Amino acid sequence: MRHWLLVPFCLLLLGCGEDSAILPIADQIAGQPTTIQFVTTVNAAAIRELRIHYFPKYQPTASHDITGQLKHNPDNPQLYLAELPHLDPDEYRVAVRIVYYQQIGSVKIVRYTRVFTRDFHVYAPLSHDCFNFDDKQKDTMGWTTTPVFLDAREQPFSSSGCPGVFYANQNWPTALTDTTSGGSLFIPVSDKCFPSSSANTLQPGYWHFTLNSPSLAGKSAWQNLKAIQFRVATKSINVDIRPEIKFTGGLPMGSAPMPEIRYTTYQGNWRVIEHPVVIPKGASITQLRLHIAGIPEKTVNTSVDAILIDGVCPIR
Repeated sequence: MRHWLLVPFCLLLLGCGEDSAILPIADQIAGQPTTIQFVTTVNAAAIRELRIHYFPKYQPTASHDITGQLKHNPDNPQLYLAELPHLDPDEYRVAVRIVYYQQIGSVKIVRYTRVFTRDFHVYAPLSHDCFNFDDKQKDTMGWTTTPVFLDAREQPFSSSGCPGVFYANQNWPTALTDTTSGGSLFIPVSDKCFPSSSANTLQPGYWHFTLNSPSLAGKSAWQNLKAIQFRVATKSINVDIRPEIKFTGGLPMGSAPMPEIRYTTYQGNWRVIEHPVVIPKGASITQLRLHIAGIPEKTVNTSVDAILIDGVCPIR
């Protein structure tokens, strides 16, 4: 029985409420090893039970107990580690249950039972037909950009080659704060290439440019598609992206209008976007264009932000 009358006394003298948590678990690609880290300030001698299990987030009855894998880190007495097996693509939840006593000397005061959880995703590996930007030569794979334009003006705001498109060692689904062995396209956004204000005073102005794929003509994996899928992230700004599929041929020409759908990025996180492909029957896809736009006052200053693109894939 819990001695609840002693809780205020315990809080007054000891502070109780030790700090415990499952450290964040990175989203990952299936087949990668996963280490669960549980940290607690509870003294090991006071712990009576420590159990850990995982399950698909929406199937809690399919739980797997991995307490036997739990190891105490000898270099850090507050840290416990457990290795997960290779997991199939899904969304998972890890739960840690800890039972311990608060005590003064050898006198046990209060028994606590606490449960901590942490969620993470495991994604299927991307197809080799995707633009994965994981080449060891740090290749941008033939993607190019147009100059930046301001509002509806015909003359570009920036010079040719500005903004540039580069390779960065940051790839989906890893957090943007981490450096990875794989990569992505990196487009810097700053006042070097982009306007920080618009002359359009009647409504919010916008800058815009286009990111162009290399030619897709003759690439069988990029024909007869239901959709195209890509991953996009920004450091701390919001931009809009409108995909466009260029094609040739098909009968009758012009009978299937292209959907003009705009997608907004997530600040500091990857977003996976799947865009429908609607082209005439028999047409051949020749190029993918991503039209990217933002409001100058909300996206551009002297510091450098970035737009990252990864995992551009055909969906059949």
